[in-house]
Amino acid sequence: MIETLLLSAVLSASLRVVPEQSRPFVDSKQWNQIVAGVDGFEAYWTRTNELHNPIRNKLLRTSFALDGTQRGPTTIVRDDDPYTHPAMSAGPGSPLVYWRIYQDRRMVLASPLADNALKYPSGKFVAEWTDYLRITCGPAVCTALWEDSGAWHAAHLDRDANLLAGPSQLPEAEFLYGAATDEAGFVVIRGFGGDVRATRIGFDGAVMWDVLLLERNPQSFDHPRIALWNHGTHLAMAIVDRGAYSVEPTGSLRTVIINPEGELYDSGIAFSPGDGIGFESIALGWNGQRYLLAGTYRAERSLYLKSFALELDEGLRPVKTLELPPSLLYPAVIRASGDAFVIGWSGPKVTVYKDGKFSAPVTLLEEEAPSRRRSVGRH
Repeated sequence: MIETLLLSAVLSASLRVVPEQSRPFVDSKQWNQIVAGVDGFEAYWTRTNELHNPIRNKLLRTSFALDGTQRGPTTIVRDDDPYTHPAMSAGPGSPLVYWRIYQDRRMVLASPLADNALKYPSGKFVAEWTDYLRITCGPAVCTALWEDSGAWHAAHLDRDANLLAGPSQLPEAEFLYGAATDEAGFVVIRGFGGDVRATRIGFDGAVMWDVLLLERNPQSFDHPRIALWNHGTHLAMAIVDRGAYSVEPTGSLRTVIINPEGELYDSGIAFSPGDGIGFESIALGWNGQRYLLAGTYRAERSLYLKSFALELDEGLRPVKTLELPPSLLYPAVIRASGDAFVIGWSGPKVTVYKDGKFSAPVTLLEEEAPSRRRSVGRH
């Protein structure tokens, strides 16, 4: 009897099939930020290549001239283990880089850039390791926002990543759809219940105004798409109240302006795709004279994606529908240098819009030495 059981156990072990990995290895590339200068721009992006061993999480920089041609090779800003997730602040000027680590405690650290590298490679403390952390910067002050235990919090830093004030708790929010910081304080686009609201808050934590943008079904799984441009004196926004996976018609993309007193002015419908069932992404930029609005939506009864781009006047009214180069999807960020717009698309790819036409798309690549390739068989 014992021999039979032992033989059964040996046969069972020898016939056991090692399961396939849960998902294939990927070479993931994501947008971070575009910083525009007078004669060109810097594109910052992250890459996590699981096909190489060991896996590294890299923050990369690629420099371009204003005609869209690349200037020199891609350089590495930060190279770390795959769990640090480096990211960059939104807003004008040179961004802050922030990342997370686990040493004696879980922390989020940040550093400004100096000569296209981290000024403080070890970073400065921002917050305990939290969920959904983002940083948005104004001319002099940056605001870090994060969720912890069901509540959203804010802390303020100077441009050298030194903590100035906070953290303080924000008004109730289930999710933040956008944020911007300026000289007077900061604005958050927050969803709570069925409402989506724009709320301006001073650096002392006092709510200055609160404006209803959308009333939605609180049981909806779709998030609205909102693109925000903060002028300091007023806010410009493009809003879609149905996201990518709505079973209802797409509706339309409308634009609104909120003045310094918190009064909302609806500029009307900017774009309404007749064949769409859901917006995937939208982005908005300003060059001092006009806005550029770009987006991607899903065509009706199809998995086919379509992108669009519009010029808008200073009142956010459409001026011109633009013809895009093929294969451009998911606009992530738009910045301006003079009268030229720089647009970052998925890929990641870059195009420049100037004098009524787009440059040929350029795919961001990392020049790298050969390395050990990770096995993609059974594990």
